[in-house]
Amino acid sequence: MRKIAALIFTITAIGLLLWRQHEPTSLPSKQISLPKSPHTKPKRKSNRRVQTFPPETSRPTLERPMPSTEDGVPMSQPMRLRFYTQNEDGSIPRRGAILSDDCEYRLPLSKTGEVELFLRQECEFYAVRYDGLFRLYSDPVVVPYIESGSIEQEFFFPIARTGGFGIRIDEAEEGIHVLYVYPSGPAAEQDIGVGDIIIEIDGMPAKEMTIEEFIEYGTGPEGTAVSFRLLRDSDEEQPRTIIRRSLQN
Repeated sequence: MRKIAALIFTITAIGLLLWRQHEPTSLPSKQISLPKSPHTKPKRKSNRRVQTFPPETSRPTLERPMPSTEDGVPMSQPMRLRFYTQNEDGSIPRRGAILSDDCEYRLPLSKTGEVELFLRQECEFYAVRYDGLFRLYSDPVVVPYIESGSIEQEFFFPIARTGGFGIRIDEAEEGIHVLYVYPSGPAAEQDIGVGDIIIEIDGMPAKEMTIEEFIEYGTGPEGTAVSFRLLRDSDEEQPRTIIRRSLQN
């Protein structure tokens, strides 16, 4: 029995020895870092700041600074101004403009006869309708300035077109110098030629008039008459009469 027990012990010991020889050896743990890809972008920290507001407070409002002059003085708020122009029969002038000499405005009429702009000062305005070569002006209107206000102004023109002599003129010492005569105009029918001097119109001396004043007297509704004298006319002759007529450009 002892021999059998010793044999069993010997066989067991040999088996354990053989099992340990074939047992896989465990390697020590090591952290392996992979190389970074050249195409991998590094993470950036965000510089954005988020501001939170508690429920009991309101978000602050940003007020735009008022426009100011070069001296730093705040400018006044503009006033809205709208013009309406039409003829007495309700039609819209085909061509025209809104003008202001003191504020230097020249605004062409739209197809609806309206013009809109914004003002920061008082201005004088008037309307003009183009009737071919001639122009018809409205009476001037002074528009006061009302800060942040709104004003609408209407201009009305007569139905009749504007007519005149059909000449180009310039100022001269004796009166109004004729520079050009339109062949289809009424002046050509009255034997007015280039170089003539108009010395009188409707009984008033022309030498005391500016070109603008002469145009005001010389033009009028188409079909109306105006009298005038030339420098070459004798005192015994009666004043000439011309019938105003409209002319196209």
